[in-house]
Amino acid sequence: MSPRALPILFAALAIVACSPSASVGQAMMSMVAPPPEVTVLARPAEWTSYELFDESRIFMSGRINGRDAPVMLDSGAAMTTVDSAFAAQLHLEPGFNVPVSGAVGGVGGQLMKGVTLEVAGVRLENMTVLVIDLSSVSRQIGHPMPVILGREVFETLVADLDLPNRRLAFRSRDGWRPPAEARRLPLTTSGDGQRSFPISIEGSAPVQAHFDLGNGGALFLRPAYWQGRDLLKDHRSSMTVTGGVGGMKPAPILSLREVSLGGATVREVPTVLAPSAGRDPADANVGFAVLSRFHLYADYAGDSLYLVPDAPSLAKPFRRNRAGLSTTPVRSEEHTSELQSH
Repeated sequence: MSPRALPILFAALAIVACSPSASVGQAMMSMVAPPPEVTVLARPAEWTSYELFDESRIFMSGRINGRDAPVMLDSGAAMTTVDSAFAAQLHLEPGFNVPVSGAVGGVGGQLMKGVTLEVAGVRLENMTVLVIDLSSVSRQIGHPMPVILGREVFETLVADLDLPNRRLAFRSRDGWRPPAEARRLPLTTSGDGQRSFPISIEGSAPVQAHFDLGNGGALFLRPAYWQGRDLLKDHRSSMTVTGGVGGMKPAPILSLREVSLGGATVREVPTVLAPSAGRDPADANVGFAVLSRFHLYADYAGDSLYLVPDAPSLAKPFRRNRAGLSTTPVRSEEHTSELQSH
């Protein structure tokens, strides 16, 4: 069993507005964090290879304010996020405090301006970033996480994600056309800017599912969906832990017989039943373990997600935890300190 095979979500790195209206929260973000200036540096045919850590998360080499740093790609993060310890090394100007909703809880953060990020053939200038402590999430995953690239790059460019071949490119929308074989799914925008698309679960009527490359698992269902259909009664289940920013919580996990999206079907899909509703109005959250079976073209500005299924990837069984244990990676110096304290 992989010690990092936890469905840790970054699904809702969203600023919590004082108003209960999520749309007001998004308007507030637009005022305090205007869109960055985005420049495509790569040639149209150029690809970026990435590190696929633990077969579940995309890490790219990047530079932020002139400093090299690994950058994790997360289409579900409301804005680009920088770890607080790394932000201190960048000597960013002090920002102002904001509450932040994570996957299972809330944390405190700061908005800081004056950031330039170069990654995957794109330069984003005059960025406002969210600064929070990502150390606990980094420990859970087992990989340094100084920077999470969020939705800003998706809002302006077409994300060409050849996930079966572990390469990607961000392309200008000018003159871009999807390939003829791609199946289009409409992208719906929620009040806080998250994007969702329709999926069918075990032959049922389509429901909206959040498009989340930051979710290293396969599928995540909200309580309103799984409790109303009594999935625990109809499927054998076990327990796992889930979360990310805001902490971790136990949650049931089971296998769904089939999930269909874009005319393709994946079978025996490991599915986490969310312990709390969170802020996402979608019924589901589709993660990397499902999305990696497709060549994807995410065109947020065109409200479209295009899918080209990869037959060998669709046929592969999902990784499963059959040990009955969930473990957390610990660096050797931390482990030594714990032993000495006992």
